This record gives sequence, structure tokens and C-alpha cells, in this order.
Amino acid sequence: MHIPIVIAHAAFEAERVAHVEKMLRDIPTARVVSSPERVHARVWFRRVVESVRTGPFCMLSDDVDVAPNFTAHLDAISAAAPGRLVALHTTAPAAPSLIMCGERWLSSYWMTGPGMIIPDADELLAWLDKLPSWMWHSQNEDGVLNQFAWARGEPVLHCLPAIVKHRDEIPSTLGYDHHPMRVTDVSWERYSLNTPRTMGNVLAATPISSWLGDWPAPEKMVHVACPWMSETQLARTQAAITAHVEPGAEPRVAFATPSKGGAYTDEYVASLWKTAMQIRNGTMTWIRMRWQNEAVDIIRARARFQDFFLTQTDCTELLWVDDDMQWEPATVVGLVTACREGKDVVGAPYPQKAVHWERVEKAVAAGRHPETFTSNYPVNMLAKPEGDGHCCTVHSIGMGMLCMSRRAVAAIADEAMAQPVESGEWFCDYPSNKKIANSYGFKVDASGQLLSDSHTICWRWRQLAGKLPFADGRVWMYCGPGSPVNHVGKHVFHGYPEGVIGEAVT
Repeated sequence: MHIPIVIAHAAFEAERVAHVEKMLRDIPTARVVSSPERVHARVWFRRVVESVRTGPFCMLSDDVDVAPNFTAHLDAISAAAPGRLVALHTTAPAAPSLIMCGERWLSSYWMTGPGMIIPDADELLAWLDKLPSWMWHSQNEDGVLNQFAWARGEPVLHCLPAIVKHRDEIPSTLGYDHHPMRVTDVSWERYSLNTPRTMGNVLAATPISSWLGDWPAPEKMVHVACPWMSETQLARTQAAITAHVEPGAEPRVAFATPSKGGAYTDEYVASLWKTAMQIRNGTMTWIRMRWQNEAVDIIRARARFQDFFLTQTDCTELLWVDDDMQWEPATVVGLVTACREGKDVVGAPYPQKAVHWERVEKAVAAGRHPETFTSNYPVNMLAKPEGDGHCCTVHSIGMGMLCMSRRAVAAIADEAMAQPVESGEWFCDYPSNKKIANSYGFKVDASGQLLSDSHTICWRWRQLAGKLPFADGRVWMYCGPGSPVNHVGKHVFHGYPEGVIGEAVT
């Protein structure tokens, strides 16, 4: 029984419609799965896999030529490497040298889209069902299959020579027309000519029709690195996927501190050191990002942190801490504990960097420290807050020290990435051109107020209320041990609990 062949067809492109007709003449048993309009790979690729549902199959792009006796070769390759992902169109730079040395396979965590064998549609669908949606933000089907191969613990096999070849005169639907690795250098055409045989070139003078029984089982292959997705990145992303699916019993907290030029205050460094000394069990991870050339804005820096947190860490909480904060370890413990109790967005209050000296008299009259009421706090209160002794709900709170659960970060990012490009909810970052969510870009609320990055993220979380089973839209202020925290400028602006509400408490 032949392995099924499915052609993924972009039916909205006239050149591809014509070429599919030629492909069906060459492979009459192939089935076409069409997309009548342009959709992302997460849509059309799943449609292709679901059309098979079970067992191995071959997927071809609708802009390729295939070798003579393609079906027979496909069956022979599948039999030689059962249960393996196989790329039928290798563009690895090492491939020409390897094939000239008589190699028939190479391995790599590098799937190429024009032609492939997927060993089990059921297995792939089950894995895709557990895949967090952020995985698709900047990936197409080949990048996702690289991750699938890593999750299986088996690299992709590349057959030598390639039995599929890209037709580069057919325009790419993704704008890859000038990609340097778009077309294979080791197609069957180059190695089926009756050219003189050179030392080690066991294929050069052998017609392809005689290779049908010559696909040996892959053994001791050369392993080649993928040039655009390192194995370190694959490992980090796998950890992030696992964390998304299985948060685990112990917190793994990412400290995220945007800092222009790395100018951390002494108080910040001392606080971080005290926290590290108290929490030594390896559950805290500190991520630091410097603003390159002092030109990266806070919105882009926060977006990059968010993307890194989701795609390259297995951390369960994201703790935003500004580089001018001063706190006690108890504050971190309290915020993380509250977050793991279901308070997905919870922040500690801190004074703003302005002194209202006219309020000193009020504090002195109440027998309090003179600075008790001299600062405002970036907290928008609710008329009827909820509370549990350690936290109370607020409308929004500043991000100087804000803890967010992984599920909240992912939900906010996913909501942004689902919007059309003209919405401005996501952007292609420079210079990587990677699509990332613009979650911290300033929004205007219903009252017409321009919200800062801090209050924008709270606004986004409120908008998700009821859209997901866990999203209640509530923003919490942490009021337990270690709160408020201090804000450091030319003056250390000390935080006072009574200063938050503006009244002396007896």
C-alpha cells in the first residue's frame, strides 16, 4: 500500500492552480487540500494533517517538481526510515559534499517545507492540540515541525539526493523569492546524468530509475545544524511549551528589569542580592535586558521581555521589577504566593518621584513620619474593592513591581497576535523581523485617558474577563509584608501603607 500524498494548495494564486494540474499528471494518486484564501500556516497546515487523520503521509507544496517514479521512491524511503520525519528537499549547505562522498542521508533539526514525510498524523495532531498559540506567532509549519522533532527526540532525516525540487519561478506566497536556500543543490536531476564518475561520487553516473532498491537504512549520519533555529533555542522553547502545559508545583520566577544602559540603582542591586541570598533553591530566574545603544524604548523592551519569557524560558511567573525599586525579600515571596493562588495580575504599590511638601503638616498632626503623605502612588482604586487580608482589588496599578502568571502573559500576548496587522497590536521587531505582541503600547480608555504601559497591561487583562475560563479580569494590589516598596531617585521616596490611601489609620 502506497504512502498517501497530499498537496497543500494555495488556490488563490493562478500560477499555482496551473502547476497543481501538472503535479497531478505526475502523481495521479495525490490528493489536493486547497485554501481558497490566504491563511496562516496554523490554519492550512492543520487542515492538511486532519485530512489524513492517521498514519504516515507525504505533504508537498504546490510549487514543486518531483523525481520520476516519485511514488516508488517515497515508499522506499518510508520503508527505509519507518516512523521518522523526512525532508525530501534538503537545502543544507553540507549536502553537496556529503552526496559526493556517497552519503545517502543527513540528519538535522531542520524541516524544509516543499516536501516532507510525516510519520503519524495522529501523533502530530495530539501534539498540536497541546501547543500554546504563541508558538505560531513567528513560525510557519516547518519551524513548528522542527520543534515537533525536538519534542520526539529524533532529528529530521534528509534524503540525498532530494526527490523534490522547488520551482523558483513560481512566486512565494511568503515573500521568500530571494531566499538563498529556497532551491536544493542536490536534486535528482544533478545526480542522474551519465557524467564521468569521480572518486567517492557513487551516484553521479547512476540513472535515478535504478535507485529504487538503493535507499539504505539511515545509520551513522552526519548531523547538520539548522542555520536559523539553533538547538539551544529548541531546548528553551521546549521548556517553555512544557511550562505552559504543566506549570508544576514549584514556582520558577523570571525577574524582568528593563534598564537603559544597565544603570541599576545601588538600592535595586542590594535588594536583588538580599532576595537571592534568602531564596537559594534555584526557583528564581533573573532576566536582564539592556536597551541597546540607549535607543530601545520601554514599550519595545517590555515586548521583547514578554516574548523571551514565553518562548525561551520555562518560568511560571513573570515579575516586573524596575531598576530603581528597593524592596525586601518578603515582598517577592508575597507577590509570587498571591499569583500562584490565582491572582494572575498582582502588584506592590510604590510612591511616585515627587514630593508634596504641603502634606507634611497632615502627617505630623497625626503623629506619623513627616513623609507619610508626601507622595502619590500609581494606583487607581475601586469604590468597592474585594480583599482577603493580603491583597485587594484595584482598577490598575503601576508595573514598578508587578507579578503576572504565565497564563495571563500568554493570554494577553495571544489576544494581541490574533488582531490584523493594521490594528498595531503586534509588530515585526527590528532587526530580527520576528512578530511579537505589542502588549505594552499605550492605549486610550473609555474616558479618553492615554494609559501608560503599566495601566495599559491592566486594561488588557480586564478586557479578557470572561473570554477564557481562568480570566477574571481582576487586578490586585499586594498589601502584605514588604508592601509598599520604595522608589529611588535623587531622593529615596519611602513608601507608607497609610500614604497609599491618603489617611491616617488608627
